Amino acid sequence: MISRRTGIWLLLAFTLIVGAAALLTPRFDLPPSYHDFADKRAWLGIPHFGDVASNLLFAIAGLWGLPWLKRKAEPRRVCLHTQTVLVSLHRERYGG
Repeated sequence: MISRRTGIWLLLAFTLIVGAAALLTPRFDLPPSYHDFADKRAWLGIPHFGDVASNLLFAIAGLWGLPWLKRKAEPRRVCLHTQTVLVSLHRERYGG
């Protein structure tokens, strides 16, 4: 078992390596078929409704976890989790 401090350093090192690799690798174009979504139907004015609705389950799970997190975690972590959920909801709604 590694110590907490060693684990944090390993996580930071891994994050830096992955980030550097992402910045240093060349960009590649995706084939047009990549954007051919599985569900082409619109419902309630929402294009590709099946693809969008499936992501709403992740937003619901995040909102469902907020009360548990509030009871168990320190305020800083609750704030970070709340921000993550709100960004996810914003990206889901506006496609950003």
